[in-house]
Amino acid sequence: MSKNIHNSGALSLLIRSGTVKALDDIHNGETNVSESLYVQTDTGIVFNENDIFYVHPSECEVWKYANRSHNELGDIEELMESIRKNSQLQPVLVRENADKEKTTKYEIIFGRRRYEACLRLNIPLLAIKKNISNIQDAILMQDAENKIRKNVSNYSNAVLYKKLLDDKVFASENELSKKISKTPSSFSELMTYTKIPSEIISCIPEIHNLPIYMATKINVLLSQDKENYQKILAVAGEIGKKINTPKKLEEVLMDGFNKKPTVPDIRIFNSEAGKKLFTFKIDHKGYPSITFTKDLALKDETYEFICKQLVSLLEERNTGSD
Repeated sequence: MSKNIHNSGALSLLIRSGTVKALDDIHNGETNVSESLYVQTDTGIVFNENDIFYVHPSECEVWKYANRSHNELGDIEELMESIRKNSQLQPVLVRENADKEKTTKYEIIFGRRRYEACLRLNIPLLAIKKNISNIQDAILMQDAENKIRKNVSNYSNAVLYKKLLDDKVFASENELSKKISKTPSSFSELMTYTKIPSEIISCIPEIHNLPIYMATKINVLLSQDKENYQKILAVAGEIGKKINTPKKLEEVLMDGFNKKPTVPDIRIFNSEAGKKLFTFKIDHKGYPSITFTKDLALKDETYEFICKQLVSLLEERNTGSD
């Protein structure tokens, strides 16, 4: 049995909160629910009081073309607290599940964060139900919503658009870019994320925060030299952190791989009797270290004396170099 709860009072709540406006309100500047049956969201979706209802989130699932990843859900706990205090003031958009074999009745077209919050709270989800059989129409509604929210990454959008093209939802990049109101050049720039090999993508710590210009630079370097693949892969963990500009990325590849690797310098120091005392080593990165032989059994005061002598020597050398 469905857990849907029709509640026209929810429409009044949305109008009072300014989330939606009655169509008469758009033209006359006045709000009167009884006189205006149809209302419109800030993203342009028109619906009436028969389209808005409460549904338990367990009867819903996120649809296959959702472009918000789990990494971009943000602070769900904060949203849950807001819903507890103020109710859900932004409805989600749903359509009936096209796959009748599934146990879930509805697909979430947009509003994934609100859905996740209500699911965790185990409370009814405020939703607008529309008969959206055309996937392109659903994509445009989702895209309009996310442009207003401005918290879905360029990377996530690029991955979604590639999936839409692979699934033949849109015939070409040109058709898709026109539908989402992007110029061919800006759409092409956005899709540069999808050209980065998956092995490199998986090694970049914050791929959702990676700027387009960094994604573009990675692809340029990959196209210039086949050897750059392994070079970029080796430093991918620092891209977006220490390596945060195209210039730095190029410098790291040039400096880090054109130089011959430093051969570790190891020197062993023995006593006059030939007993091993300690090892002095400079590793391949140029870091020096001193390792004393374990069986020396040096006393604490001896270590203290050695450390003081080293400090004195290094300070003297540094002062002299200044």
